[in-house]
Amino acid sequence: MVLSIGMIVKNEEKYLDRCLSALKPILESVESELIIADTGSTDRTVEIAKKYTDNVFYFEWINDFSAARNATLEKAQGEWFLYIDADEIFQSCDGIIRFFRSGEYKAYSAAGYTIRNYGHVKNMNMFTDFIATRFRKREPGIKFINAVHERINLAASAVKRLDVIADHYGYLYETAESQRKKIERNAQLLLSRLETEKPSAQLYLELTSLFSVVSESEMLKYADLGIELALKDKSVILVCLYDEKIAHFAEKRDFEKVLELCREYFEVTEPMRKGDVCTDADVYYFKTLALSNLNRNEEMIDAYEDYYRVYKKIESGKLTTGDLYINPLKAAVKPYFYPTLFSFICTCVNAGKFEKAADYLKDTSIREYYVNDENLVTKLRQDFTIMRGTGNYRRTQALYNQLDENGRALLHLFMRQEAEFGNTSPEVNDLFRKIVKNEPDFAKLLDTVKEHFASGNCLEKARKLTEDGLCKYNEILYYLLAEKQDISLITAIENYNFSSAVNFCCDAFGDFYEVVENYPVENVSAGGLEGLLNLTEAAMEHALQKNRDIEALFSLWGMTGLVICEARNLGADELSGQLFGAVMGAEAVNEKAQGNFKDCLNALTALVRQYPAAKPFVLAMSNKIQQKTQPVSEMEALAAEFKRNIRMLISGGELNQASQLLAEYEKIMPGDLDIEALRKAIENNSAY
Repeated sequence: MVLSIGMIVKNEEKYLDRCLSALKPILESVESELIIADTGSTDRTVEIAKKYTDNVFYFEWINDFSAARNATLEKAQGEWFLYIDADEIFQSCDGIIRFFRSGEYKAYSAAGYTIRNYGHVKNMNMFTDFIATRFRKREPGIKFINAVHERINLAASAVKRLDVIADHYGYLYETAESQRKKIERNAQLLLSRLETEKPSAQLYLELTSLFSVVSESEMLKYADLGIELALKDKSVILVCLYDEKIAHFAEKRDFEKVLELCREYFEVTEPMRKGDVCTDADVYYFKTLALSNLNRNEEMIDAYEDYYRVYKKIESGKLTTGDLYINPLKAAVKPYFYPTLFSFICTCVNAGKFEKAADYLKDTSIREYYVNDENLVTKLRQDFTIMRGTGNYRRTQALYNQLDENGRALLHLFMRQEAEFGNTSPEVNDLFRKIVKNEPDFAKLLDTVKEHFASGNCLEKARKLTEDGLCKYNEILYYLLAEKQDISLITAIENYNFSSAVNFCCDAFGDFYEVVENYPVENVSAGGLEGLLNLTEAAMEHALQKNRDIEALFSLWGMTGLVICEARNLGADELSGQLFGAVMGAEAVNEKAQGNFKDCLNALTALVRQYPAAKPFVLAMSNKIQQKTQPVSEMEALAAEFKRNIRMLISGGELNQASQLLAEYEKIMPGDLDIEALRKAIENNSAY
């Protein structure tokens, strides 16, 4: 048998099925087996595991990860052994299958792949990559050592780096409590090793990870003790320990200390160097960060160029020194690369180094540089500043081809501005011709918007544009709002994408929120009122994503709802959920303005019951109420009213809405002891 895959599991039902499903191509394509040791699961873990293998057995947990790993290793029959955790999921196994099917594995004693650690539930674009040597040839005497952060005892003579990524979700904790428990468990196991084994640079490196459990002085003590041992042993762990120290002071924003440690890092490691090591990319990154924050721009540019050079060597696989397999790089990973490039480009532009900035942008993927980026407008503005500074506009064609619809619309704006600057470069003119050829309406748009800039009144121009079917250019909506013209031409269009329009206008115009907040409802004709309602709602959604206060937008939303009801003479039983919600929103705003917080909360409760989509707005407004300085008795009265409404929903059998309302209440009053009793009442479908 070629390969044995060993796992240890306990209560892993959340990810186990996905993990094992991702392994199936290996099991089907390579002569292999799957061995799973369960250490006491109480959920569906064992049931899921048995869907994929009959080789599932119980191992009594003794607070020792190596002992559990060795139990699976002892049962292995394969020439090679892979150990993987249940919360690690291969994106693709093709590289692994090729490695074994081709026979390439016979030339190596180990193989590593990238483990991508996600740590931000709200931003899965943020992660760190670590090259983990998880494949090992089974040799006499091979075993796992260390109770935690276990590893193989024998050094590998030849390691293959596979072009494979496993997504690791183990750091996406459901609660702060679960995170704390895991850290404390690992800390206890690590600290106990100080009493049972001879200290090593590797152990001290692992102990530096306990910064959230031990004091800063202890963490730095472990790092310094490790550095002392690593220097004596001439161990590559030395660079990893310095990386930990530098990252610590960077997080504290002690940038002078960061620069001091960066200098020390290169001086101390110089005697053992034969060139770049992977950790250099991290150190150059932190040096770049420190110099940028200290406004030492010329030095920052030099440091960034060193960072870029080493990072690109790692990314291309041309640099794979031993430290890459010991400790995850802190910042020399893709989520940090593009923000750092952006900072570098800003510095170059401010320093007038346009040629240098152009060289780095030329070697960078436009799609990756611009993707999902709140700095889209600034980046485009920089791009055009650089093109203007170099006199080379060839990049405009690549931007037009590769940006998404929103980016291309912004590109239109900047190209029009170039025309205003009097730029008639061949590249810009050529691109204009291509755009006009591919988008005939664009020529009309250019002429009409040019007229608008000249006249300062866009109403007639907007009417002409919409008649010609050019309403997709969302800047027209902004001009109508800013000039307080009737926006019905836009908002009454069937299937108009308000979210896309808001995203565009927020990117293109810095004052979009204020323009909407100050827009007079009475300026909209009857046919466009519902559109204003939708526009304001989309603006609130966008504002919440940016952690911006929505009170003024919420007020406009409610006022629009009232105007619609009055204009159409609608009764309460004729209102849609959205319209009823907006009316309740208007009432909540009115009661809040008069200091009637109890009635305000009642209106918000009624709002969310009839229009659940507004829950994020209601929560934001409820938090505003909580921030008001009120006597304790007033807050208690508000809490009692909220709980009364939850009980009424339970009594009426509306358990889903009761559960939703309870979840919102828990965010507002997390310490209320009645919350658990209300939750049980919902679960039992009984009055409380």
